[in-house]
Amino acid sequence: MTRLVPKLWPFMHSLGKSKLKINVPFGVYVLTSRANQTSQPRKYTEVHFRRKQMLAVCEPILMKDKRLPSEKCFNLTPIEDRGIHPLDKLLANDMKHELKTSHMICFFHQNLMTNREKKGVKNMFEHQDMYLRYYNPDIAELALIGTKWESALHLCRQQDVTVLFSAKPQVSKLLKLTKKCPQLVLMAAIINDRFMSLDDLKEYNRLPNLDTLRAHLCHTLSLATKSMTDKTLYPILSLTNNIDVYVKDQNK
Repeated sequence: MTRLVPKLWPFMHSLGKSKLKINVPFGVYVLTSRANQTSQPRKYTEVHFRRKQMLAVCEPILMKDKRLPSEKCFNLTPIEDRGIHPLDKLLANDMKHELKTSHMICFFHQNLMTNREKKGVKNMFEHQDMYLRYYNPDIAELALIGTKWESALHLCRQQDVTVLFSAKPQVSKLLKLTKKCPQLVLMAAIINDRFMSLDDLKEYNRLPNLDTLRAHLCHTLSLATKSMTDKTLYPILSLTNNIDVYVKDQNK
């Protein structure tokens, strides 16, 4: 059985009235028609559960390579110590000066913030005479090692070290402002050379002002001295009164 290939029809018309016929096998026509059809993706059929189990059991278990990188590769070169960058030294000296002149130092955990948000938070604290500074762990390590604040190094291990400095202990304003910026989480603070946690800061905020506490202390101490003087002078006063009464009676 033979058929005419459709692609040869224009060639046959060009022959005019010629009665030439070209016989081709039927298989060639089928192949050309299948090639013209668009190929459709085959649907994925999920593997049977039993087959999955068998494949999981047959997977090879490879031992973990516990060798050091220096043992695996022989072309490693040691990293040269470039020393401390001069800008880090300047910023560390600036941080030391802030630590010495501040009576309230707060350490924050900083979440993801844009530069615009950092600037806005910094301006908000500066309006209340509190200065927010951003350092890296290397600068904090240079500034804290060998000082009385060295125990605060474990608070400066993250990528961005956020520290707040204030010349006065303004705890109430600090707690109010931190509620407005959830990106900063208050971890600890140093007030008058004393470390305080967040709970300690809340307890410190409930206390009255330092001047008021000093006035109460002076009043308590004055009461003690007054009672002591009264007790010591009472026998003398009573004796003088008795002598006056005796002299008056004798004069009569």
